[in-house]
Amino acid sequence: EYLGTHPCYGATIGRYANRIAKARFLLSNREYRLAANDGSNHLHGGCKGFDKVFWEADPILCGENSALRLRYLSVDGEEGYPGNLSVSVTFSFSEDTVCDPESGRTMELFTTAPGVQLFTANFPGDMFRGRDGSFCPSRGGFCLETQHYPDSPNHPEYPSTVLNPGKVYRQTTIYRFSV
Repeated sequence: EYLGTHPCYGATIGRYANRIAKARFLLSNREYRLAANDGSNHLHGGCKGFDKVFWEADPILCGENSALRLRYLSVDGEEGYPGNLSVSVTFSFSEDTVCDPESGRTMELFTTAPGVQLFTANFPGDMFRGRDGSFCPSRGGFCLETQHYPDSPNHPEYPSTVLNPGKVYRQTTIYRFSV
């Protein structure tokens, strides 16, 4: 079901989250042309970004807590990106995670990413359906997307998004909910 068409709600995005202008960037004086899937721009990894591929899943049990590690190999040339990229992402829930529909909830966000994009679903209310089949209203929710800055590969003054062969990129994002 998650491999079908969807608005990326709850998805793992990649290789690059957000937009790359004109669907291209320079790396070591070579231009790489990416899939243009947002007008002339490249958005959230392209036509077949990480939200549209099959991931290998490994459950992790650790005492009272549980986690899920997802793994994927993005091959050289996929959506126009250079080099193979081995990706893993771990989702975990701890005992102090609170799920409460009552008001008075708070959410804290902690991240090692250089930026946070506020997405507010400014689309027409008949664009996406919720789980119950009803349409999600325009601006009916929000998402705090931890990521690098939009179009970073084309802005040398921004934190670098280059990952050299043999190097590891690690990012941690924690959403802490409480009442």
